[in-house]
Amino acid sequence: MSETGSLGKISRLEWERLVITDLDIYLDALFIATPHYKNLTPDIKSVLFRKYSEAARKPEFRILADIADLEAQRFNQLNNQYTSDKTRSRDLFLIHTASEIRRKRSFTTLQNLLLLNEAFRSKSEPLSIMWTSHLTALYLMACDPDKFLVGTKGGEYWKKIEIPLEKIPHTNIPVASLLTLASNLLITAHHIGREELPLVPSRLIHPNNVMKVEIPDTQTTIAEYLEDAYFRQRYNIPIGGAEVKFQNAGDIEHALVVDSGHFIYSKVTARQGQCFVAINKIDGSTISSYYAAGQGDLRWSSIVAETYHDLVTAEELPTRAYRPMKGPREVNPDTSKELAEGPRVIYIQRRLHEDSELQEPRIVYTGRRRPPRPHVVSSGYTRRGNMTEKHKETLRLWQEETGIQVPLIPEGHTWVRPYFVPANAEQYLGELPLFIKKRIGAQLANRQHLVT
Repeated sequence: MSETGSLGKISRLEWERLVITDLDIYLDALFIATPHYKNLTPDIKSVLFRKYSEAARKPEFRILADIADLEAQRFNQLNNQYTSDKTRSRDLFLIHTASEIRRKRSFTTLQNLLLLNEAFRSKSEPLSIMWTSHLTALYLMACDPDKFLVGTKGGEYWKKIEIPLEKIPHTNIPVASLLTLASNLLITAHHIGREELPLVPSRLIHPNNVMKVEIPDTQTTIAEYLEDAYFRQRYNIPIGGAEVKFQNAGDIEHALVVDSGHFIYSKVTARQGQCFVAINKIDGSTISSYYAAGQGDLRWSSIVAETYHDLVTAEELPTRAYRPMKGPREVNPDTSKELAEGPRVIYIQRRLHEDSELQEPRIVYTGRRRPPRPHVVSSGYTRRGNMTEKHKETLRLWQEETGIQVPLIPEGHTWVRPYFVPANAEQYLGELPLFIKKRIGAQLANRQHLVT
């Protein structure tokens, strides 16, 4: 496939046809990889209502049940192929349901459907996979071809987005990978409100080209960047965010980084398009425009984590000063002769409004002093003996107070309270972010294996 441009101006009918075409392409590939449709029977609606009676009382469940019923009916198990008239029934159902959502402005229905589907994931993985594809198609049909519901945080927020198109070689059939792009928009929507709306990309990259974007490798992991930033924070990112310009960094050009309480949000702009990134500072999890739906590309989040870390920990730099990016880099030597010099970052002053003064990219941190960084020096699993009730109670209380889960104690051993460096670090364990507690728990587990 070769990229041919963006979707452009099309009619509602053409848009619906494109979504249905993309849905069928997606389902065909899914059927080859996961033959779960053979397990969907024509009476699936009644089976679902009997099996999940509590969920069946929700009006959104009827939409899910109808989708499952229509999908089961359109697959002819005798000749192992889809039936055209039943496929038409499914398409009309999706078009009608999307039309009703638009007419009633009941876009919260989409969010409720996604939440209900997520609740079913543990009960029936095949159904959840099938529903996800159809709900994404429903979402696309409820949107306009060039304007999408991108935010549900405190309201409904829409944005015009340029959809990249490719054509199947030797044909005129356009492929937008709409379901993949839309699933990424959906999974990040709950992060987007009025203040975060400027961070939503206006130019997306076709999924087939995401891995072709040249992004410098970072020096360490996202969790390690976040932990070091937590313990060594010297600056705050100002309200409105910090703008950073990259030079000699492959295809990456610039980024806007915003610190929003428990989350770091960023819009990263590359030569090919843009990417939204959200990093959770509590548990260390991350999502991006190209990480959802199995894309698995953490490079965007890694570059944001490194930039955030350097913004809040680095030595004070003059505005617009250059900073070499640290760590080993893997870049295409043909991209530019300047790449040999290594990537550099420029911190830029910003104006929040036209009549406001220039804002520095970071301000001195004046928050409460961070606790010392704990390191496990003794896991305490070396004492042989049987766990008494007193030992078990001590262990339970310690886990509750610190939020750290101790690995399974080997049979024939008792639990001895671990030791940390520095000596007073243990009293601060309870207030640490979750991802740091997980790191400590992993250290305890590793030391357990060493002594047993």
